[in-house]
Amino acid sequence: MRKASLEIGIIAALITAAAPAVASDLHAELSALKKQVAAQAAELAKARRENEQLSARLRAIEARLEASAGTATASDKGTAHTACARPNCSSARGNADDLSDRVDAVEATAAVTAAQQQGILDRLARSSRLSGYASVEFSDFDGEVADFGLATLELLIDSSPAPRLSFRSEIELEAGGPGSGSHAETEIEEAWLEYTIAPWLRPRAGVILVPFGRYSTDHFDTVQDLTSRPLMARRVIPSSWSETALGLTGSTPLPLWNGEHEFGLEYELYAINGLTDSLSDTSSRSARGALGGDNNDDKAFVGRIAAVSASHLEVGVSGYYGKYDPDGNDAIAGIGTDWDLRWGPLRVRGEYARLDIDDGLTDTGVAAPGRMEGLYVEPSVTFWPQVFDRAIGAYMTNPTLTAVARWGFAEIADDGDAGTGDNREERLTLGVNLRPADSLVLKFEWQRNTTAREALEHGDADGILASVAASF
Repeated sequence: MRKASLEIGIIAALITAAAPAVASDLHAELSALKKQVAAQAAELAKARRENEQLSARLRAIEARLEASAGTATASDKGTAHTACARPNCSSARGNADDLSDRVDAVEATAAVTAAQQQGILDRLARSSRLSGYASVEFSDFDGEVADFGLATLELLIDSSPAPRLSFRSEIELEAGGPGSGSHAETEIEEAWLEYTIAPWLRPRAGVILVPFGRYSTDHFDTVQDLTSRPLMARRVIPSSWSETALGLTGSTPLPLWNGEHEFGLEYELYAINGLTDSLSDTSSRSARGALGGDNNDDKAFVGRIAAVSASHLEVGVSGYYGKYDPDGNDAIAGIGTDWDLRWGPLRVRGEYARLDIDDGLTDTGVAAPGRMEGLYVEPSVTFWPQVFDRAIGAYMTNPTLTAVARWGFAEIADDGDAGTGDNREERLTLGVNLRPADSLVLKFEWQRNTTAREALEHGDADGILASVAASF
């Protein structure tokens, strides 16, 4: 019984630490089992006490009978023992047998409860999956100190605690510690529950990656071909951008008139806290709101809809609208489009985004930048020369090489801090990566950066980057 209670406590602690939303869903069932175990333990203890008392009475009666027999002969002793059929002795034996049956029944019920508890453990083990990825980077830019760093370590938990119910969490462990100038931190990028009413209607609540553009929700190091993120996704759309949200997701097939190809339509639509007035003419990253609060009473709305062909095409359109100042008078309106086209080994990805910002003040008291926009285009080709199979390929599983280029820019209107004009930075990146296996990628790239006025990220500094990323 103590073991069963301990297992329930361990289950509750593990679920609460790793997946708060799942713990809430199973709390009632676990609480009921705890009460049932406690009641059975009390009943079993009571039955055992009564059994011990009656056994003691029975032993006392038998002792008195043997004492009264004195030095009787063997036949007399047999008569004395037969005398144990007297009412007191017979009643005591009957009560003891009854209590023994009750103890057996309680123990059988406890075994059933333990099986139920084990069933919860088995169900969680079958329905939950722990995975993650990590990356290590090296960077060397003109005028900057070359360094190695742990870029990312993320843990993902996926679970289906009940039919139609899904849970997902993504926990990021940020680098820091002695000599880094900052402390290591843990951030929640995702932690949501989703209930499937139908494939096209799935309510979702919790912490989500904001679906403004494709890169924001698909930035994982192991699936991207370059180490660096696009300027647009760093300075205009503040990826990774997480928000506490309530909304809907879904997908539905869209068969074409000729019946030869089938497209799918996917969408995400949420109400969120939204961007704040911590804007500047170099970035929107500081404007990301806290997961547990808002700076005004107005909620923002964001969404993305995409046409998807599993084989060669994805085209999406995104939108955003929300008030950013504490008084709720000034708004940010955003629109974006993204694409991912494939032709055999060739692939072209890209994204454009623009934010229009009402005249107002930032949290520093200067005029907010009236506009932010950015674009990137990323063509790539994946190949593997067969001649490599005789050398390095012999030690790899389905290896590939990818040559990739990316051109992009970010432009942000002047925020009035110095009146120097709009800031624009352009970047050309050329790179190559090797994937010895599907879950491992080694990347190398060269960057050329040019800027006008204030630097958005690297200014005019060129440099190289290399990284290793792996999923598990």
